[in-house]
Amino acid sequence: MLEVVGLGAEMEWVYEVLVGSRSSDAAELSAVTGLPEQQVRAALSDLERLGLARRLRGRPGHFAAADPSSALDVLLLRREEAIQNARLRAKELSERFREATSRQVPDQLVEVVVGREAVRDRVDTARRGARTELRIFDKPPYAAEPNPPEVEPSGDLLLRRGGSVRTIYEQTSLEVLGRLRGEISTAAARGTLDRVLPELPLKMVLVDDRLGIVPLQAAPTVIDTAVIVHPSGLLTALSALFETLWRVALPLALDDTDACARPAAPGEQPSDAERHILALLTTGVPDDAIARELGLSERTFRRRVQNLMERLGARTRFQLARQAARRGWLDDDTN
Repeated sequence: MLEVVGLGAEMEWVYEVLVGSRSSDAAELSAVTGLPEQQVRAALSDLERLGLARRLRGRPGHFAAADPSSALDVLLLRREEAIQNARLRAKELSERFREATSRQVPDQLVEVVVGREAVRDRVDTARRGARTELRIFDKPPYAAEPNPPEVEPSGDLLLRRGGSVRTIYEQTSLEVLGRLRGEISTAAARGTLDRVLPELPLKMVLVDDRLGIVPLQAAPTVIDTAVIVHPSGLLTALSALFETLWRVALPLALDDTDACARPAAPGEQPSDAERHILALLTTGVPDDAIARELGLSERTFRRRVQNLMERLGARTRFQLARQAARRGWLDDDTN
């Protein structure tokens, strides 16, 4: 537990026993902890060096614990200062790397990663290093099933830091039963922003404006090779592609409540049930899959969709989605 401030498990055990007693020597501590006396002496010496223990005057070989509330705070502050200095150094080196990269020849602006495990590890490491934003094109296949990018711990960490995670899903990625009401809804509750398109041109992860990752093959069946794109004209183009498709994609505004079980309310504004149905319709998932998600029969589901189409004067599902979006029924408050 206290490894972060330099205490190993044995040293922490000795300190814990020492905290619970007024004073002890190596022999007494050895008897309680079960550690060899020589090992206890070494631990006491280290605890004294760290300011967590002090020798008692007039009692040779006896030690007393320092107050953890102050002694550990000092060590934690030192560690925080060291981490902050390391971050500053990392930023300095990153800027130097960025400058050097801008002078590199073209074949040094991209790198190829080979092997499914290597690709998965590289993507995970890159996402964990995100500082402000992750932007993702989500479509099959996946380097690691079944976890989608937006629910990885790296995304949670970024959101806790105040960053953002935006994902555009291809329709086929949402056709797995339970995924809409499970992984994706959970991620949305944490703060991810999600939209959907019938088809995406490629899989992609953009980390801030520093890194892009795309599969090497145009239409892979498995992700076992990937291209890492560093700051360059190519990375700028990939970023522009994401922003363009984000603007035309439909919001994937999912509600975790079981509103679909309630009848639709009359009037111009949709009921909660209708909003939920509209949100699921924008995914393009087949009717039978959506009906199962909502716990409805296909007949009931289609009757509700038909009612919405009549209210909005839509002849097709696509027109229904566009009309609902224009009226603000699908807004996710994100441009």
